[in-house]
Amino acid sequence: LIAAHPKLPAINIIPAVARRKVYVNHEWSMAYTEESLREIRRRNREAFKLIYARNKEDFLKIAKKEGITHVLVAKKFYSKKYLENPVYLEPYNAFLKELIGSSSSSAFWLSRF
Repeated sequence: LIAAHPKLPAINIIPAVARRKVYVNHEWSMAYTEESLREIRRRNREAFKLIYARNKEDFLKIAKKEGITHVLVAKKFYSKKYLENPVYLEPYNAFLKELIGSSSSSAFWLSRF
């Protein structure tokens, strides 16, 4: 199961090209029922917590709990420009801004790779 920032373009084509499952992505986050909407929202929040984990322990705890085996990392989501104004979609923008706060990229464990 592959995870990434939901806005990363590569995460959208993985199911078709590599025939691998992704945790959540932007293109396929269509909710047809209340239950699927809740799950999509939960997965988006968990994906952001994973991508912006502050340490290895928090990262591994989320990955293990969610069954995530691989993570794609894009440096642009740790750039000063993005971190100053992180934008995805509503209703996630406020959550994303709160999660990141006023931190620099060095505050996030995955930004080191």
